Amino acid sequence: MAPVAQTSEKVRVIAKDVTSSMTAEVELARGMQAGTAAQVLAAELQLPDNVPWGLRDDVSAENLDDEVSLGDLIGDQDPETGAQVTVVPKTHLGCRP
Repeated sequence: MAPVAQTSEKVRVIAKDVTSSMTAEVELARGMQAGTAAQVLAAELQLPDNVPWGLRDDVSAENLDDEVSLGDLIGDQDPETGAQVTVVPKTHLGCRP
């Protein structure tokens, strides 16, 4: 029987801003909500703190749900490459629902 892989309590996240001019690599708790992670990563990238930030998965191009944990959103990502995300401002661009 093969050994059971241990799930790390941390997830490696490689983040960039929307222009790809700044990047940061951090380890965050798998249980951290994506919305909280977005604010932490925005601060790490020295982005303005008066802007609501979100995360977009660079592989799927999907915006990550703020209320869901990083571990649930990222799943069993490759520990070598980490989760690759872009920190994006939450804007509605003047559109109405």
